[in-house]
Amino acid sequence: MKSSDPSPRSSSLLCNVDVVIAHDSWNRLDLDVEKYVKNIAVTAISAGLECVVSYIELCILLSCDTILNELNKNYRNKDQPTNVLSFPYSESLSPDINYHSTHSYHNNVQKRYYLGDIAISYERVLDESLTKNVSIKEYIAHMIIHGVLHLLDYDHKNDHDTDKMQKKEKEIMLSCGYSNPYEVNKW
Repeated sequence: MKSSDPSPRSSSLLCNVDVVIAHDSWNRLDLDVEKYVKNIAVTAISAGLECVVSYIELCILLSCDTILNELNKNYRNKDQPTNVLSFPYSESLSPDINYHSTHSYHNNVQKRYYLGDIAISYERVLDESLTKNVSIKEYIAHMIIHGVLHLLDYDHKNDHDTDKMQKKEKEIMLSCGYSNPYEVNKW
């Protein structure tokens, strides 16, 4: 981020983002990692959500190559570490299904949804940020945004879906004060 940390957009959407720091390297960064990760995640959810939900929960695991390699091998049959993995709670974020609970709050029905889990490797983020010549903070933001968008049904399996996802990533990155991660000769 160029000037100040992003703050969640004001809206009626409430988010609970659990951040699990499972590798000590994350704590050596010169920032409040948990607060930063939560703010970026909430910003990405607010910008990417395409249906009405009042309350969203997700978990972000900040880990290492060893764990991401194991997850990648077990869930994607790829025996190698990766920068970010997303594990949606459900196949689709539909306004009619997949709510794990509803409750009344001031006479309004609150629709609650568990979005899923994201895992990020410190070593991959560090190495790739150096390779791409961007700050680790900016690259972490991009990986969180990328992971959240996968949880929100964005994907890059074909050109149309890739264009849609990258356009949304660019929009969110710019709203956080960062550059377009897909700008030619930038990354």
